[in-house]
Amino acid sequence: MEKYLLTLILILISWGAINAQNEKPQFANVAPSWTTPDLITDRPDQTESSSTVPLKTLQIETGFIFEKFSDDTYEFEDWGIATTLLRYGLLDNLELRLGSNYQLSAIREKATDNDSTQQGVGALSAGLKVYITEEKGAWPEVALLADFTYNQIGKLDYRPTYNYSVIKMLFSHTLSNRFGLGYNLGFANNGENAKGFFVYSLVFSTSLSKKISAFAEIYGNFDDSSIPRNRIDGGFTFLLRHNLQIDASVGFGPEEDGISMWFANAGLSWRIPN
Repeated sequence: MEKYLLTLILILISWGAINAQNEKPQFANVAPSWTTPDLITDRPDQTESSSTVPLKTLQIETGFIFEKFSDDTYEFEDWGIATTLLRYGLLDNLELRLGSNYQLSAIREKATDNDSTQQGVGALSAGLKVYITEEKGAWPEVALLADFTYNQIGKLDYRPTYNYSVIKMLFSHTLSNRFGLGYNLGFANNGENAKGFFVYSLVFSTSLSKKISAFAEIYGNFDDSSIPRNRIDGGFTFLLRHNLQIDASVGFGPEEDGISMWFANAGLSWRIPN
């Protein structure tokens, strides 16, 4: 899986570089979202965009994700169904965010082939994104994101033990008319104890045509006493209309403590006309 995904990522980057020499520019310079009506989403990658949705606009980003973990003893599969994020432009530089999903999980013991399943509504998260400054030369476009996840909502099996928060600074650069770079840096809690950790992500994107874009990404988390836990993913977005987009991606986490994992993700984003 790792070998094939890395090969795919290299193909995407090479294809974008070749097409960049022959096609018309597709990326406008990064600018405040209230002057840029193009659809910019926070899925399917893990790197949150530094743009906010336009004023008085509702944007729905939904889909599913399948994750599979396995070691010598157990195999764990998790489906995130209707994984949905609602984004609403309250002010020119401020959006409100609300997210949740429906989860289906299965655990199989390899030695006995016994399995068990559970399902239910996941925890609810609410937050905001604040646009701070536009890109100027080497200075990136900057925004701030803050999310809070509640442990009082959702099926008990999927609720965190404690409420927890995630705070991230969001940055993006326009590398050329066809290439972009985004990265996030922040701090989060895991919802199970008082211990926190740093989170990061870095995504490289390219426009392959007027409607199709591709990305390659690395992201993870670390604290002051452990080796960073990293994942890699890559995928495509396809713009059906100026306000409607579909996406697909795959990724994996390098094996740690005898545990291997991979995941697949697909979805749809729709900006409702106001």
